[in-house]
Amino acid sequence: MYRFCAFLLAVLSLHAQTPPKTKGPSAAVKAMVAYTLTSSNLDRYAEASSAMSALIAKDPGVLAKLKPSPTDAPNSIDETVAFTKRRCPECVATVEKAMPYREYVLFQGGLMISYVSAIRPRHTSPVHVTPENIKFVLENREKIDRILAEQRTQPAR
Repeated sequence: MYRFCAFLLAVLSLHAQTPPKTKGPSAAVKAMVAYTLTSSNLDRYAEASSAMSALIAKDPGVLAKLKPSPTDAPNSIDETVAFTKRRCPECVATVEKAMPYREYVLFQGGLMISYVSAIRPRHTSPVHVTPENIKFVLENREKIDRILAEQRTQPAR
């Protein structure tokens, strides 16, 4: 699952890169930052994440399905969802037993951005996480750390 998260964050980091004529984060990053983290969604995310970990452990080839080529890399959240539905429908089906896949992408991105902002704040960053999400991460850090540790135990590919 860690590799899946790394893939997803790599794809979504493309969104953070802005065209030379504009300033600030992309629409995808803004959507992830605006997503309100809640305990109930953290529980659903943990369930979905655990199910993805089990799927990847059972079939490590899933990770290869999720790796985009330079010509088909998604450029938005909706494209990321469509890409995953097309390339790995079993991933989407696994996640959707716990939460809608699009929400999973938003929650995961929002959680990762908020986690980094809470743990290693950079006041010069163009991405500004809401105080509520920072507070959520700090109050739930132990549980979040357990979820992330489980994701890191995935087989290498």
